Amino acid sequence: MDRNRARPPARCNGAPSQVVGPAMLVHSLPNGTFSMTDDRAVAFAKQHCDKPGFTVARDDEKRVDDDQTFVNIACARLWGMSEALAVSSVQSSCSAIRGEAACKDSSLTACVYPAEMTVWARAKPPLTLK
Repeated sequence: MDRNRARPPARCNGAPSQVVGPAMLVHSLPNGTFSMTDDRAVAFAKQHCDKPGFTVARDDEKRVDDDQTFVNIACARLWGMSEALAVSSVQSSCSAIRGEAACKDSSLTACVYPAEMTVWARAKPPLTLK
């Protein structure tokens, strides 16, 4: 599994989307090896994950921003949220809504990809931010 990409089912029976996690830096070191866990990589990750914790992202009309919510769970794990707490947070914040039910206005205020987000919540982060 690529911990930084997912293809959740389409909401409202549209085309499936592809969600992408926070940007991460892999760069070469003077000795010819590559790192994504040194100080430079950590600083880069902090630019894309500026705060710890998990929240469901919403727009001005209180509709869920699915793409940003996936980023938020990945960032929470980078900031050291335990797998158990991340899974629990997703499960308490999201409910599975599929098909035509996902197109009703009322469902647009709910996070509807708990299975896919739980996979992200369980993924071991490549580094820990402090």
